Amino acid sequence: MSKHKILIADDNVENIEFLEALLKLDDYEVVVCYDGSSALKKAQELKPDLLLLDCDMPNMSGYDVCMNIKKDHATCYIPVILLSGTRTKVYDKVIGLQVGADDYMVKPYDSDELRARVAQSIRRTKDFISLNPLTKLPGTSRIEEEIIHRIKSGEKFAVGYADLDNFKAYNDLYGYPKGDNVIHLLQEVIFEAINLCGTQDDFLGHIGGDDFIMVTSVDKIDNICTYVTENFDKRIPAYYTKPDRETGHVITTDRKGIEHKFPIMTVSIGVSTNERREIKHYAEIIDILIEMKKFAKSAEEREGSLFVKDRRLSTTKTF
Repeated sequence: MSKHKILIADDNVENIEFLEALLKLDDYEVVVCYDGSSALKKAQELKPDLLLLDCDMPNMSGYDVCMNIKKDHATCYIPVILLSGTRTKVYDKVIGLQVGADDYMVKPYDSDELRARVAQSIRRTKDFISLNPLTKLPGTSRIEEEIIHRIKSGEKFAVGYADLDNFKAYNDLYGYPKGDNVIHLLQEVIFEAINLCGTQDDFLGHIGGDDFIMVTSVDKIDNICTYVTENFDKRIPAYYTKPDRETGHVITTDRKGIEHKFPIMTVSIGVSTNERREIKHYAEIIDILIEMKKFAKSAEEREGSLFVKDRRLSTTKTF
């Protein structure tokens, strides 16, 4: 099992050295930064399992770093513990919690208590979100919980189910590490789409493999899906060798020695909404999503990635 990674940000070298030594007692991998802006950049790059942020740092305060971490869909799940030496008033703690901090400790802190709170924050986050180990995105149980919440709320919402086409052939030929890179690419493109075209309340989950679920509002889903399909198609060729890019396909050989040709990967997205009819059950949405995704994958004369939205007033199979 890989070590949990913790990012520490503090402009005081002695504090950094103390925290680093303390956390390494519990076998954490520790990354350090000495100012807020560097911490934000490093957190977005590494996506650690937890952030320990000093409240008062040059360039950007711990409060501002925390606020930016929590409003970004790519990092909002990361637990943050704020550490304060001078801001000891209740009001300051309230500010920390308002910007999204998961915990708040005042220096000087007890070493055992800090270690316990760090472990608790990591454990609580993973238990609640059921993170996918590859993407660190919410998994199946959290996806179901999010969709059920939307159904019960009575609000209009949309769900997109994104799946890569010809991924298995790529994985078999190029290997699992490069296949993981492609999954990260799709994750990155969807994050961009949500941040640029969606809302603060949007949700992205990873079912597993190359399957992702996104939940947004009915007026945002088309733009999000359009961004994903267009930008994935622009970037995916770079993940192939030059000969494969030039031919536009890869060739694999099965166990019987028969060659098969597979085009450059694309994305198929099925979309379900309650815009035109009532949806009462989570399973109903999943059935529609699978149906729409299959329809997208089988579309004739298709060029590039594609999304298909269910616009029916009932489940009668007309599109």
